[in-house]
Amino acid sequence: MAYVYRYRDTNDGVVKYVGIVNVESNFPKRFEQHKRDKWCKGRNWEISYIEVPSRADAEALEAHYIARYRTYNWYNKAKADWGALSFIDDSKFEWKLIDGTGRDRKKSLMELSTDFLNAQEKIMEVADQIQPGYKNLLQAFWTEYTNLVGTPEVQKYIFEQEQRELLKRTFDNWIKP
Repeated sequence: MAYVYRYRDTNDGVVKYVGIVNVESNFPKRFEQHKRDKWCKGRNWEISYIEVPSRADAEALEAHYIARYRTYNWYNKAKADWGALSFIDDSKFEWKLIDGTGRDRKKSLMELSTDFLNAQEKIMEVADQIQPGYKNLLQAFWTEYTNLVGTPEVQKYIFEQEQRELLKRTFDNWIKP
């Protein structure tokens, strides 16, 4: 298996980079490399991918999508003159969202939610000892959590679905009249 991935700038909705990896286990390594690239820093990216049977397919589709999205105007310089494939039906490919570690976004949201709940319970244990500063600590943790999650749509969903319950459960446990 091989993968073609794309970086879409969430500020303007434009795909600005297309790349490939040969095996799924290379996603995290490749995204760490991109985080150090000048073009990647300081921007909010939506990263998605398609799975293809071989590296040859990935190479051809990478060139196709570089031409189709015109990412050669942004950050792709290799394969800029290969052009788009005339026999490809783009609607046949389903782009799947991932986070910056290379994991499926839904899976990572579940992991982050679980991590958050586990960490919150640990904070609750310490909160009784440091009750005056706990509210600020919880707010800082919540802010960091939502920053990790990524997109505003996801943050809004998490905020609406989880924050009330999390805060209610937390404050009910340590704020007594």
